[in-house]
Amino acid sequence: MKIIEDMEKWDILKAAMKEKGYMPYMWQYSVQSEEGLHVWFYKKNSDFLKRVEVITHNKAIADDIEKYDW
Repeated sequence: MKIIEDMEKWDILKAAMKEKGYMPYMWQYSVQSEEGLHVWFYKKNSDFLKRVEVITHNKAIADDIEKYDW
């Protein structure tokens, strides 16, 4: 699990995940909730258990995840 609240850190993680073939597959909660937005990413053409969970309260990061061309 990675808690990302800074856009600069998100850009680094996003680039690494994109390069390795990860894409978002499940969302839970929202940036307004106490828990924050939880997004799970899985690696294409790989074991489903190879996944990364990202948590954020940052709306710009949430919007970027939704708009990014995975």
